[in-house]
Amino acid sequence: MKTGLDECVVAAALKIHRTLGHGRHLASYRNALTAELERRRLKVVANVPLHGNGRGKGSEFDRGNYLELVVEDRLILELKTLDLLSPIHDEQVATYLRLAEPKDALLINFGERCLRYGIRRFRKWRDRVHVDPWLPTGQPVGRESAGKARQRVRPQAKTT
Repeated sequence: MKTGLDECVVAAALKIHRTLGHGRHLASYRNALTAELERRRLKVVANVPLHGNGRGKGSEFDRGNYLELVVEDRLILELKTLDLLSPIHDEQVATYLRLAEPKDALLINFGERCLRYGIRRFRKWRDRVHVDPWLPTGQPVGRESAGKARQRVRPQAKTT
């Protein structure tokens, strides 16, 4: 289930992507998205230190782990500028959710030509992390399945 905060952040990301296009450096998108969310009067904190689950706190294992952006202390944003997301990026966000307080996260890949294919939503529920693409129900996921769905909908030519 999408929340109002999720939808507000996605709307801001879509606006930034329409304005800047794809293919820029990650810092450009991060700065623009932060400014847009703050313009919408949302609290945004960047580079929040991520501490482990109590094991080795303060040790070398905790150094260098940061949440890219946290919105309203409820939503983690992980931003990428890649041609294609891989399963390791999903695991990265899932690990952040397991170790952090917020129960929701969005993985946004500004490297996609069509941003809606580059957004994934994560939700922590009962110590499990669930991932969903950011598409309305019933729409195909990914470019390949979108083409297959269009092929299935086309009417068959009548043979007489």
